[in-house]
Amino acid sequence: METDPPLCIASSDPSCSSGELEDEDDSSCRVSENDDPVLLFEYHILYSCSYAAPVLYFRVFTLEGRSLTLEEVWSCVHPSFRLHLQSCPLDAISQQEHPLLGQPFFVLHPCRTKDFMRPMLQAAQDQHR
Repeated sequence: METDPPLCIASSDPSCSSGELEDEDDSSCRVSENDDPVLLFEYHILYSCSYAAPVLYFRVFTLEGRSLTLEEVWSCVHPSFRLHLQSCPLDAISQQEHPLLGQPFFVLHPCRTKDFMRPMLQAAQDQHR
């Protein structure tokens, strides 16, 4: 039996619970109406002097507070990205210490930011947003 992927909720505030999430874009916050697992994403965008570009640091939790593994994070990546990026997975998403907090975070490699952002920007443009 095939299971549905987990419902992913984006938030930059790790203290939010599924009923309290606030976001400027309401389409990114959904509450599961069934038994699908709900995930909470905490993300930070920091400027990298080395790459002269913004870098996405993030971590993912279940509502019970358990951190997801790298393999579980990859299961949240859209299948079209997963196939394209898993040929060089450490060049796309890896885990490293957050430069300000000193805690483990996942990092989207700055060289891959354009690959991840292009479809989102195109969809926003197509919807005149």
